[in-house]
Amino acid sequence: MINKIFDFLFRFGIRVLGRVLERYRGIGKKLTILNLFICFFIFGFILLVVDFFMGRLVITMGKSVPYVLFWKEKEEKINLYDYVVVKTPKDDPFAKGRLIVKKVMCNERQVLKIVGLSYYCCDNLNSTFCRHLGEAKLFSKTGKPVTPYNPCIKENREENKEESKEENKNKRGINKKEECFIQIPSGYYFLMMLHKDSYDSRYLGLIERKNIITKVRPIF
Repeated sequence: MINKIFDFLFRFGIRVLGRVLERYRGIGKKLTILNLFICFFIFGFILLVVDFFMGRLVITMGKSVPYVLFWKEKEEKINLYDYVVVKTPKDDPFAKGRLIVKKVMCNERQVLKIVGLSYYCCDNLNSTFCRHLGEAKLFSKTGKPVTPYNPCIKENREENKEESKEENKNKRGINKKEECFIQIPSGYYFLMMLHKDSYDSRYLGLIERKNIITKVRPIF
């Protein structure tokens, strides 16, 4: 009952803010800085009240995520293209156990196809068409070596860290034509963002359901 009340308050607050903005636009008045501040203050206050009582707001400031504010979903079933909050491994040198928001790009029981540094999602092993998901990188934006996820290639994460980029590329054993197919097990997901610098399943690998904290819906 309480959840329904605050869901109503949240939706009501957004509707009121929309009406205020529409009213000013309709009568030809220009919004002053003060008016804008008041509108966003009211909206922000409503969000804080809802978050305080329900803890259902998720805020992310990462550049790889196209949204800033998310709303926690009650539904537990995770579907393709859902956004989720993930707890990363503490021993990962980049994620370091932080909570991150990513999108389900290849679902359980689908097939992940890897060709060199390119990732694809197929419905099954016999699919003639596979969706291109994105490319992995060998170095982060700060120049640190990163290891793309590819279970078909056995490689030590710490190997050749001090070598030059060209030397490292040649010794990583990545064949641009070699194909790797992974049948994603039930309860596992391939999570990504389309941003080139997103640290996701292209490096973390498949994410298990127990490491997904919650499903979220983008607000803006």
